[in-house]
Amino acid sequence: MKKTMKNLLLMGLVTLAAGMFTACSDSDSDNGGGGIPVENNGYVPVNLPDGLANRKLAGIVKDTNGNPIANVTVTTGSVTAKTNAAGMFTLDQVWVNGNRIIVSFSKEGYFDLTRACDTYQTGTWEVSLIGTNETGRSTTFTTTTTGVADISLGGMTVKVPAGELKDEATGSAYTGNVTIKVAYLSPDDRDFADAMPGGDLQAVRVGGNEAELLSYGMIAVSLTGDGGQKLNIDKDGTGAAVVFPIPTSMKDNPPATIPLWWFNEQTGKWEEDGEAKLVGDHYEGEVKHFSWWNLDYPYQQGTVEGHVLTNEGLPVANVTVHVGQRTTKTNSFGYYRQDVPAGEAFTISVRSEDYGEYGGDALVSVDPLTPYEVKTVDLKLTSLNKITGRLLQDNSPVIGVVTLIYGDKRLPAVVSKYDGTFVVYAPYNYTGAASLDVIAGAGHKTVSLTLDNTDKNLGDITFTSPSPVDGNVISIVPTEAGFPTINLQLPTLLAQINESPDGTRTGEAGYTVMALIDRDDPNYDFNHGLNMCMFELGNTDGPAFAEFMGEQDGYNYDCSRYDCTATNISLNGDKLTFKVSGTGNMFDYTDNNNPESPFVYQSGTLTATIVESIWDYETKVRK
Repeated sequence: MKKTMKNLLLMGLVTLAAGMFTACSDSDSDNGGGGIPVENNGYVPVNLPDGLANRKLAGIVKDTNGNPIANVTVTTGSVTAKTNAAGMFTLDQVWVNGNRIIVSFSKEGYFDLTRACDTYQTGTWEVSLIGTNETGRSTTFTTTTTGVADISLGGMTVKVPAGELKDEATGSAYTGNVTIKVAYLSPDDRDFADAMPGGDLQAVRVGGNEAELLSYGMIAVSLTGDGGQKLNIDKDGTGAAVVFPIPTSMKDNPPATIPLWWFNEQTGKWEEDGEAKLVGDHYEGEVKHFSWWNLDYPYQQGTVEGHVLTNEGLPVANVTVHVGQRTTKTNSFGYYRQDVPAGEAFTISVRSEDYGEYGGDALVSVDPLTPYEVKTVDLKLTSLNKITGRLLQDNSPVIGVVTLIYGDKRLPAVVSKYDGTFVVYAPYNYTGAASLDVIAGAGHKTVSLTLDNTDKNLGDITFTSPSPVDGNVISIVPTEAGFPTINLQLPTLLAQINESPDGTRTGEAGYTVMALIDRDDPNYDFNHGLNMCMFELGNTDGPAFAEFMGEQDGYNYDCSRYDCTATNISLNGDKLTFKVSGTGNMFDYTDNNNPESPFVYQSGTLTATIVESIWDYETKVRK
């Protein structure tokens, strides 16, 4: 590791000479006078019981090029959410296990990812998903179980053994076609910290002791059968050989052996299982099942903390701080805190793109910590002008995503606080026209401004929820610019009463509602209008399910088994009335390259006629 630290130190000295960034250790942590005392950091250790906890969490999900990904399913315990057009998700509850917050992210075309952090950590999350076909980083192909598949990516190799695959759910042997998805993540990748499982490299050794890891690389392997069932190798079989290259930045003095670790999505930690041996310029090992695997050297825990401040001693809030292979965010006091591997030198940096494109990455080298040492490193940055404001929807604060665009550049998106306020650092040494792209609630706005080396307070940026249309109509309002608002007229609605628990279809008390669509009607255009529509409601206001899809004016709208909210539920004779609201997705058929756009929908009062069985009624109509 000597060469690595020598290079990093040289980069740090260049940055220091430029006067853009300074660091001070324990001996001079008075922040240069006029700063913020270390005790005023807003840090409060938080212990939460296992299970769902009432705690707000927001973040942005991006691809490996930094582009937002819409319609990602975000899951924490029994709670799910979807990212909007800006890739933003919000949660009011989080799943906690062993004082760790655990959240999973999934979308077709990307590798699933589970992230975790200690409950004391604050700030918004930034998550990067790896696509299933990225040149040099991931691949997807189909083969059969009769042959051994050797997959190589970026110097990494994994061998899938022939004839040793089993169905994960049943444990039975599997033969047939196999779709194999493989990804390789190098510590030298710029998005390593955002793309890796967990995010903080916390681990558990074979004997149960905790460890902080230093990664030499990660691989993910996913196997599925003809029917989409998850497959894995026989744990009692020969195992799968894996080869890890030594990252370019870690080639000096590599250890003779390094433990292997697999990621436990239930605990949000890496678990030790085997080891790999140094053979020439790479490590060779064997794994007994496929998931995310990590080649890591374990250390005891050290902790680094401090403040990120301007040269005038003012806090730099909500900025990403890279600490070795990990990242954290400063809070409103400019305070950060991060556990690190004790005994290994590391760097602390604030990257240019995360602070107004002020120049090259600013970083400083930190000597190895002793086990359980807490070291203070306060960072100072050149002052940048701020663009501030507050997001409101219907006169109430709303969380949203704000992106600054200037010239041909876009700064990384900023998630506002839950009180609607946001701070964007203006680009360093730039004057001229700029704009803010703002997505919040059900709205999308562009705010023009001129940057002139002064702070800009834009005041309130307001959004108004769409007014529902009365009658059997659902108003569909996309959250992304370029898609039209659609008022979807529903055909006749029929409803059946579900009683519980007498073996009815749903097994729950409430109502099933369906739009009556006669597909045999020559005047009905199945390919241009509503294709299906169903709601499942309870007896009282609260959570419900919506399922509808169709096409209008070249746009496909889809809300398939989405959680929604039903209100104003009332039964009067054979008439059931209610209102619904929720989210779905829209796709532009005229542009196959246009990604799905989330939409919000809400109805005025919907009226359905009660029948004994909507399924029998629909069959009669179709005859």
